[in-house]
Amino acid sequence: MSLPPSGLAQYLSPERIPLVVRQYIATHEGPLCVACSGGADSRATAVLVRLLWPDRPCILLHFNHRIRPESKGEEQALTTWARQWDIPMVVGYRKDHASTTEADLRAARFAFFEAQLQAYGSQILLLGHHQDDALETVWMRLMRGVSLEGLIAPRAVHCVAFKTPSGSLTHYAQLRPLLGFSKAEIKHACQACELPFFEDKTNAQDGCLRNRIRHQLMSQMDAVFSPSDWRKGFARSCQILSEERDYLANHLRCQFSTCDFSRTTVDRAAIQALPLVELRYFLQTWLSYHAIAPICFQQSDWLFQALQTCEQSTLAINARYQLTLSPKQLRLALKPTDLAPFQCCFHQGVIFLPNGAQCFCQTQPCTPELYASVGDKKDSHQQEVLLDAACFRGPYQVRSRQPGDRYQPLGARQEKKVKELLSKRTMSDKPSLPVFCDRNGRIAWVPGLPPADCFKLSDKTKYCVFLIYKKDNFI
Repeated sequence: MSLPPSGLAQYLSPERIPLVVRQYIATHEGPLCVACSGGADSRATAVLVRLLWPDRPCILLHFNHRIRPESKGEEQALTTWARQWDIPMVVGYRKDHASTTEADLRAARFAFFEAQLQAYGSQILLLGHHQDDALETVWMRLMRGVSLEGLIAPRAVHCVAFKTPSGSLTHYAQLRPLLGFSKAEIKHACQACELPFFEDKTNAQDGCLRNRIRHQLMSQMDAVFSPSDWRKGFARSCQILSEERDYLANHLRCQFSTCDFSRTTVDRAAIQALPLVELRYFLQTWLSYHAIAPICFQQSDWLFQALQTCEQSTLAINARYQLTLSPKQLRLALKPTDLAPFQCCFHQGVIFLPNGAQCFCQTQPCTPELYASVGDKKDSHQQEVLLDAACFRGPYQVRSRQPGDRYQPLGARQEKKVKELLSKRTMSDKPSLPVFCDRNGRIAWVPGLPPADCFKLSDKTKYCVFLIYKKDNFI
């Protein structure tokens, strides 16, 4: 293999790569897989991996979401670049007509990464996240509400468990060697060494929360405080929190060392007597044992509040499982296939519905480009819809359909029955489709149908609510 120019290490000193990353690579065998989008951070990661570990097999993993017009040209240029170094590169693609939400794009990308790790017998995935990414993540999580674990993410070394296609449970480590470098340092190093990289134009737009934090909040912080001082202080705070989290985690592991997490039922009185910190740890460890992703804070809040009552409650925690709280026990079980009437309230984030579907909700600025794109999309209301946030106000409601449900669809002159509108559509699971309403109970949308005319976007809309309904067999 030919080696890339060594000048990059002069700008991105190997000594600033987290020690735990270097130790992990030194003590674990197998190929080093690098997630490479072609941006400055992922290119720099690939170069440093080849420079610092030249004797280890290196594989570039590139996932093309096929959303931006320039993505095909970037893929070809990156393929040529990898061939010049004689480094194997594998390309994955998003399925046609798949969802384009940030969460779904990330899930598709990492599903591809995990499949390639399995194929090459590797347990190491190197990612190009840098110091700015970590700071933006902390800001985002602070605003949403987060645990100590969330405040120290992303970590330099993070072990991830996942299920293989055969159903067995395996794991790999995500390594982030660039967490000690800022985005500006990485770009300067690439430019100084004439290392080509791509710039994603969407990063300059304020459509998503992360970009607004990057361009507005962090720039204001730089203007008020010394950029190097506050960023270093922020990073130091995260490091202290990480050390305290590790200490607390060790203490909790000892505290629950004799606990049998394989059980699907636990005594209600026993967990109700736990301090809140211990209850959170037990719940997440219990679900993790059964290969269930951690629940969000809204779901854990529901459990904490329900434990203080004597009522029986049920909470869907993902598409397959639910928690049932009875007077004597808490039970983890598969969700029943029969659908009883339901109604719940929600704000931002994701909720899991009784029919196995997921609903994503996000408020974002309504740019002229976004407003124009709504009119260009045919049947865009099948699985996603944009509503005027000034009219569609929360807390939002989602419920099962009721006899006599009616509303005025977009462009219609009068109200129509939901049942009659659905009868003209070719869709599966019609009886289980939910109804989305505003805080006053006015119907705003039924998946597969147009949104309500009273909630439509206009050229004066400043913020919009983005609703996405996702179910694997929804057509």
